Amino acid sequence: MRVEGESRVRLLKRLAVILLIIAVFIFGVLFSVNNTERAALDLLLIQLPQQRVSVWVLLAFVCGGLAGILFSAALVLKLRTRNLLLQRQLDKNNRELQKFQSSEINNNRLIGS
Repeated sequence: MRVEGESRVRLLKRLAVILLIIAVFIFGVLFSVNNTERAALDLLLIQLPQQRVSVWVLLAFVCGGLAGILFSAALVLKLRTRNLLLQRQLDKNNRELQKFQSSEINNNRLIGS
């Protein structure tokens, strides 16, 4: 039962992502069609040729999205590395605790005998 429910949730998530991508694509096309004025982009050192304003806005949107993905990927990598280090430390501490507990049990048996 549970596997069936999980697969349905996964399917719904996939469907939601696909619908979102389609909606963003349609929005981008409509935005591009309705904004036909041209403008040059001056980046202080470089002046880019005239393009439709919608091209510049959509390009900025894509660049911002890619930058967000890169920054979040770096953060996830950092957190996973930290998690791995903490897991190793926990395993080491658990081994020490097991060793201590077994030696403590052995000492109690020797004293009690």
